[in-house]
Amino acid sequence: SADLLKKAREYSRDSELEPAILFYATWTEHWLNGLILAALTRRQFDFEESQKVIRETSNQGKQGWLLQLLGLPPLRKEDILAMREVSEMRNRYVHYKWKSAKETFREMDEMRRAIARFEDTIEALETYEEINIRADTAAEDAAVVEFVESLEH
Repeated sequence: SADLLKKAREYSRDSELEPAILFYATWTEHWLNGLILAALTRRQFDFEESQKVIRETSNQGKQGWLLQLLGLPPLRKEDILAMREVSEMRNRYVHYKWKSAKETFREMDEMRRAIARFEDTIEALETYEEINIRADTAAEDAAVVEFVESLEH
């Protein structure tokens, strides 16, 4: 995931916006799937079942009802919109249809603005993960260590 984000930022810095969008959108999907996998693992779903949930749930479902079902707080609406925006731009790029020069110029400008907004979203998503997944894992790890130490005394 970190490599995807690094690559997206490199492309963005070099004004190669289409591949930047491609990597930002892919990072988003990996981030969301990783978050869900961690939450499912915590609820003792085995890996195979977790993969089915991830494969068979739409991105909209993953960004909404699935998080709620897993006991996680909802994502901010603006972050959901930003994730969807880069995914839609990626799809337009991947499923390319001929555009006039004027349309291409307008789309490039939209991509620049979307990438700038998406950097704020990345920070919010990483904070969400830190609070809701990593902090809980650290607390669980600390509780296990404390329990093991109590057995040793």
